Formats: sequence, C-alpha cells, structure tokens
Amino acid sequence: MIKDKKKDDYQELENRFEEIGKLGYISALIGWDARVNAPEAAGDGQGDQMAYLSMKQHEIITRPDWKEMFDRLEKRTDLNDWQQANVREAKKEWQNENALPDALVEQSAKAASAGQNAWGKAKAESNFKSFAPHLQKLVAIAREKAAAISAETGLKPYDALLDLYQPGMTSEKLDVLFYDLKSFLPDFIKRAQAERKEEPKPFKGEYPLEKQTEFAKKLMKTMGFDFNRGRMDMSTSAFQTTCGKDDMRVVGRYDLDDPLRSVSAVMHETGHGMYEQGLPKEYMHQPVGKPRGMALHESQSLLMQMPVMKSNEFIRYLSKEMNDFYKTDEFSFDNLERHMHSVKPSLIRINADDVTYPLHVIMRYELEKDLINGDLEVKDLPKAWNGKMKEYLGVEPKNDKEGCLQDIHWAGGDFGYFPDYTVGAIAAAQFFEAAKKEHPEIPQQLEKGDFSSLKGWLNKNVHSQASKLSFNDLIKQATGKELSTEAFKNSLRERYLGGKEKASVRQAAALQAKSVQDR
Repeated sequence: MIKDKKKDDYQELENRFEEIGKLGYISALIGWDARVNAPEAAGDGQGDQMAYLSMKQHEIITRPDWKEMFDRLEKRTDLNDWQQANVREAKKEWQNENALPDALVEQSAKAASAGQNAWGKAKAESNFKSFAPHLQKLVAIAREKAAAISAETGLKPYDALLDLYQPGMTSEKLDVLFYDLKSFLPDFIKRAQAERKEEPKPFKGEYPLEKQTEFAKKLMKTMGFDFNRGRMDMSTSAFQTTCGKDDMRVVGRYDLDDPLRSVSAVMHETGHGMYEQGLPKEYMHQPVGKPRGMALHESQSLLMQMPVMKSNEFIRYLSKEMNDFYKTDEFSFDNLERHMHSVKPSLIRINADDVTYPLHVIMRYELEKDLINGDLEVKDLPKAWNGKMKEYLGVEPKNDKEGCLQDIHWAGGDFGYFPDYTVGAIAAAQFFEAAKKEHPEIPQQLEKGDFSSLKGWLNKNVHSQASKLSFNDLIKQATGKELSTEAFKNSLRERYLGGKEKASVRQAAALQAKSVQDR
C-alpha cells in the first residue's frame, strides 16, 4: 500500500525535529557536566563529542528533501495554528542551517570548546595574549557564519548573528533602544547616587557554600521552581541549561563573603528555569515549542532578579527569611535595601546594579559589532574595552581579568548575544508592569513570599506561548504595547527616586493639559 506522502509530511517534520531535540539535550548534558563536574583534562574529548552531536543535527536539517517538503506543507489547509507556526519556525531553522557548510559547523563547535577552555585559563592568569589566538579564530568563524546567513536571508552580516539569538532583532532596532538609554542613564546615575547617601554595611558573618546552597533551594521552591523536573547546583559561574523534557538544571554562583550575590544569581537562573518548565510539553522537541529567543529568555530571569528582587515588598520578605535562616541580624530591611538600591559604576558586569548594567551591555554590543564588521581587530580589544569603560562608566580595568576577559560569551562564539540582556531587562519591566496591572495584589503577595499570581500570569502570557508568536507580537499581546524603554525607565525611577521623577512628569503633563484647556 502506497502512503499518502502529503499527509505524512507534517509527522515526518515532527519526527526529525524530535531526533534533533534529543541530540541537543545530550549535548546540553555534556556542556553542563563540563562546567560542573568534569576534570580539566576532559575538555578535548567533550569538545569532540559535542562537535559530533552538532554534525548529526546538521545532517538531519540539511537532508535534500526539506525544500519539497516545506513547499507541500505551506500549501496545507488542515494544520492548526501551532502546527502552522511549527512549519514556519522549522523552515527558518532549515534556512539558517543550510546556509552553513558542514565543515564550518564542525569547526565552530570545536573552536567554541577550545575557546572556553583557553578562556578559563587566560582569565585565571589575567592574560589576554594567551586567549587572543582563540578569539581571533572565533571572530573569523563568526564572520564566515554571518556572511553565509546574510547571503541566504538578506540580513546585514551582524544582524544575521543577532537574529540567531533573538529572531527579528536588528542593529537598527537596538540602536534606537540603546540611544535612548545612553541619553537617559548618565544623568539618572548621578541623581540616583545623590538620593542614596548612606552606604550599606558589609556582611561580616560566615556563609559557607552548604548553607548558601540550602537557602538557594528553599528560595527556588518559594518562587515556584519544580524540583521534580529540575535540579540545582553551585559553581563559580552561574547558568541554566535544559537536558531533557523534565530535566531543567540551574547552577548558582556563590560568594562566601556576600550571600546576597548568591541569592541574586539563583533568582536570575531560576527565572530561566521556570520559563523552560512552563513551555508546552507537547511541543518540547519542536521549533515552535522552543523559547522565543534569548532576549525573551533573559526577560524572564531579569524580571526575577531586578523588579521583583529589588522591590521593597520582596526585600521585606527576604530580610526576614535570611535573618531567620542564617540566625543573624545582618540582613535587616534597611541594610538589604541599601545593598540592592546602591548605585555605583563598577568594572564587573555580573555584579553591576541595574542602573549601570545597561551601559556594560551597550559597550559590548558596540565592540562586538565592530569586531564582526571588521572595524576592530582582536589585538586592539583590550584598549578599546578600557576606553569605553572609562567613557561610559568612569572606571578603568587594571588588568584583563577585570576587563575584556570577564565574560565567557565570546569564548564560546556567542556573538550577537550580549544585547539580549538589556533588551530582556526592558521587556522584563514591561511584563512586570502589565502583570501588576492585571493583578494589583502582586506586590503584597511578594511581601509574603507568594509568587502565585505573578507566576500564573507569566505562564499564561509568556511561557506557554513558546515560539508561536514573534517576539514583537508576543510582547504586544501580553502587555498591549510595542516594546519601549518607558516601563524600564519608570521602574528605575520608582526604585531609586521613590517615584519622585515619575510623579513630577505626571504633574507637568497635567499642568500642560490644564493650560491647554484654559486657553
């Protein structure tokens, strides 16, 4: 009996992406192990394993019959909305992957593994010169990728890389958002510093790793992380990865002298993990079931780390919990509030406050764009980095470790990723504003450690939507507005100026409206 090929096409698409998804989960598990458990010498072997898995995925997505299959699928009228979106997302993945030669895919995976290992050693030794040859190779590969995808899609080369991490994002859109923030932040930083006159007291107690880990798990349960479908570990570098349908892994970062940094890192990574846990399980292996890009992913982690964690309501809850748990009085509301609302330009991105953080990202965006476009050479990166740090933040690194070697992203070939942190922060503020508008009880619930309304809103409006909608459409559907910096700026005003500037803006607008009516 001859099967009806047209009717089998969609099932074949799902079968192939299920295989791709399983290979991806295995690769993620190796990557998790490499950063958490594996011995140092295992790096080369794990790099070969990940390169092999990448090639197997590449072989599936580059089979010669995809084009004809997509031609038939796009004519189908019997597919539901999710299935149509799955075909759309699958075709985009196919186009991107087919733009890359097999040799370049393998070369990229090996270079990323070697680059991350070399970066770890170079950072420990604060020696950029030892890492530079690896970065030079990674930049060259990124340029090749960008050119190949650009030729296939018509996007500008750097935009082609941006699109890999956040589909639909372009440097033109980023330039508008970032110009607005660069215009707003310098003066706001001065005003926020003037407002916060009293310095926080440093923590002087002993906070061993075991206790920080125990508290982190307790906090994650409070937030709504499902430990039946995930686990948590501690390391010197925080991240989150998904190793299977019900295997979301969070790795926190500890600081033996400052347990608040551990809390911040864990809340950030738990936001990522909760997003992954909220994705529709029936489409977990499919393109439509994936997270809607890294800016949206970062919005879910930064929402927890910034507007939630830094709200006075949650600080009151956290103060009581940390004092009770660590049996101390170091975490008074006043001291935690000063720690979390302290504004001070600093060298290290991951430790930056949420006011200065966007400038860390913007400078990296400008540097990597110049690297890919050929306007900046790798050997000149430390000087360019230090110059922008001085210009944007008024601080200058003393060495490579606290300068251009502080981040792992470029060592893994992740060019185009950095902008998503600040786009994510902008989206996070807009989501939080919309959630509170629908559920005014959220602030009072957070004061009691109750995340139910917030988590429910996020599950409904963000997590469960996966990649069914575009980034812009999802934000507009969830918040009723296009993405803009307004909610982000208002959230900063609320936290750091007590809403004073926001109120004065409203008053000025009201007076202007009254004068118009009077005339």
